[in-house]
Order: sequence, then structure tokens, then C-alpha cells
Amino acid sequence: MRQYVVDAFTDHVFAGNPAAICVMDRWLDEKTMMAITIENNLSETAFAVKEGEKYHLRWFTPGGEIDLCGHATLGTACAIMTFVAPELTEITFTTLSGDLTVVRRGDLYEMDFPAYELKSVPVTQAMADAMNGAMPKAAYMGRDLLCVFDDDPVNECSGLLKAADGLVVGSPVYYAAPNGALCAFLDRLFYMKSGAYAYKPAAAVVSCRRGGASAAFDRLNKYFTISCMPIVSSQYWNSVHGNTPEEVRQDKEGLQIMRTLGDNMAWLLKCIELGKANGITHPENPRRPMTNFIR
Repeated sequence: MRQYVVDAFTDHVFAGNPAAICVMDRWLDEKTMMAITIENNLSETAFAVKEGEKYHLRWFTPGGEIDLCGHATLGTACAIMTFVAPELTEITFTTLSGDLTVVRRGDLYEMDFPAYELKSVPVTQAMADAMNGAMPKAAYMGRDLLCVFDDDPVNECSGLLKAADGLVVGSPVYYAAPNGALCAFLDRLFYMKSGAYAYKPAAAVVSCRRGGASAAFDRLNKYFTISCMPIVSSQYWNSVHGNTPEEVRQDKEGLQIMRTLGDNMAWLLKCIELGKANGITHPENPRRPMTNFIR
């Protein structure tokens, strides 16, 4: 058996997505393959054995065998075509997900992922129960169960935000953090479409009875700073204090901070529009290299 460590999705060593690749003449027992995987301590270890014109490929994580892993498949093809059979330019792997073919094109490797056939299945109450009462409009079964919803407020908000010039998000403070439901909403909103919100000015506003405002304010700003959204500031952190609306109205400094925030937001939006009218465009948003702190 020969083992390699291949870094996928990169052009230099110690970067990208690493996988251990074991090319063998015959299969080892699963207990031994799991022991090797655990000792490697990478997200995946691939095991390949040549069977006829194809290679039989299996993937293991430290938790057990899995049915598909893209970067370990590319890594296995690279190891075989570089060190085992350099004359090959195409390899077909037999896997739990069907046949996967990798083609070498110069220094690059190309693979088509399997397309699962979806079959319509009846929508059941059990599906809604599993999703806190949300009833799917339709359901399909392939490798996994796919449920279709057309009334998700996150999708609706995403469309509104893409059309908006700017964004202000406000929340009361609970345990030194924003409202939990709001954070869950923003997690999904910014995870799926954050690139569409780039360069839209954004501001966070929090209201607390006594403490925790700064921590909640910081949490909300994280969504903007990871999405290339300019942060609109004020004369102080954007917070007001009070347990009721009447008490907040007594926070004269907080109210002034809010007025200044509104003025600053309006000023920045006007500056952006004036810049566009004079041919000034926003910076290009380059592709971000993904590096991990722990390997």
C-alpha cells in the first residue's frame, strides 16, 4: 500500500483541502482502514484498489465510511495519474455513489458529480412535524428528502434587500446578544446571498434595559463586515437604553445618536449615488482564498 496526502483546490502545498490517499493492491479489512483513517486525522481518507479497467474507491472519515467525497476523489485521481499510472489521462472510479470519472486536462483535474434522480413523494404531516410545523408545498426523494417551500420569509427578505439601497437592522438585547430568532434569520439570509448585498451601507441598532448593548451591537455588525457592506456609524455606538418606549424617550443621548445615524446613512447613500452618476464604481470583489487555521 502506498499513501499520499493531496491538497485539492490549490496550486501550492499546505493549502486547499487535504485528503489522505491510500492506493492498494488488495482490500484491507474495515477495522484496519478505520484505524488508518483515525491515525491520519484528516477529514477524509480515500482507499482505492484497481479492479479491471476501473478503480474501486471508498472514503472514510474518523467517524466511519461515507458515500461521496469530491476532493478526496480528485486527490486519488491525482495520486494515481502522477505516481502510479502516469500514462493515464482518465480514470473511472466505482463508488457507493455510482461511477465517477476524472479527466486530466494539463495540470488540472475535472470531475462530474453524480446527478440524483428525484421522484415526487407525498407530503406528510411527519415532514411538517420535523420542521416545527412548516408544511412543504412539495417533496421529492433522491439521495435525500428534498422539501419545497415557497413562503420562506428569508427568501422574500433577500429579494427586498437586493433591491434596497441600504440596510438597518435593530434588536433588543437578550443575554448580551441580539434576539435569537433574528440571528437565525440573518445567518440564513447572509449565508445564501451575501455577495448580492456587497457595497450597500448597513447599520445595526440595539436597545437594552441596562447592559449587553455593545456585545449585541458587535454581533450584528459581523454580518455586514463579512459581506463587503460599508458600516454606517454615529457619534457613539448605536444603542438606546430603557425597559419601555417611554423610558427610551428619556435617553436623550441615545436619541441623538439615532438622529445622527439617520443623517449619516442618508449622506452616504447620496454620496454613492453621486459617485455612480460620475462614473465611480465600487471595487471589484475578488475571489477569497480559503485557508484553515487547523490542519
